[in-house]
Amino acid sequence: MRPKAELRSLAEQRWYYMPLDAAEVDDQEQHRMKLRFEYRYLDAGKPDKMALWFATRADGGRVSNLSPQSIVGSGFLQRYHATVCADPSQPVWWIAGHRQKSSRRTG
Repeated sequence: MRPKAELRSLAEQRWYYMPLDAAEVDDQEQHRMKLRFEYRYLDAGKPDKMALWFATRADGGRVSNLSPQSIVGSGFLQRYHATVCADPSQPVWWIAGHRQKSSRRTG
């Protein structure tokens, strides 16, 4: 069994990937996701590095990514069919949460 500190460290390294198809983007689902995320961000006390990012897809959809420090709860993750992923390698843009110095980052 792994020590709690090591498990916490592993959990903090998890990025989450949440795809939205073009119809969901047109339907403003990303805006609703942003509002739900901001509520959780404020409720958590504005933790450093808790952020929501996005990248566009060639098919008109978008991919949203949660930083590893995001505290959103399982309901949020289930609603958006979030899956664990690696640190995004494509350029991503900041949507909500802790604002980094640059609004654009890469993996």
